[in-house]
Amino acid sequence: MAMKPVDINQILQSLSEGPAEGVSLMALARSTGKRLPELQKFLQTHRVCFIETGQTKYKLNPNPPINGLVKSAQLDIKRQSAKKRQQQILIWVVVSAAILVAFTLLGGFA
Repeated sequence: MAMKPVDINQILQSLSEGPAEGVSLMALARSTGKRLPELQKFLQTHRVCFIETGQTKYKLNPNPPINGLVKSAQLDIKRQSAKKRQQQILIWVVVSAAILVAFTLLGGFA
């Protein structure tokens, strides 16, 4: 299940307000109310936005294209989400077209 924008903003806010060495995964889970596996998956999915500063400590990526900015991270996450949604739509279109062609061909032989 994808994270809601409110949850994403809460994670970004916690990371941006955290210490320079990063926020531990446990502290992030406590401040956001999210489960550890869910947070890990989210942080690993968006590797461009976050970096691991130590064992299970994360912070906003200080390098381009994020530059440690919450707005940049939000835009990148939205862009990735839109790209994934586009791919899912394309898959459905291809599957639907294949089914239509199959039924058309089967109908032609009957």
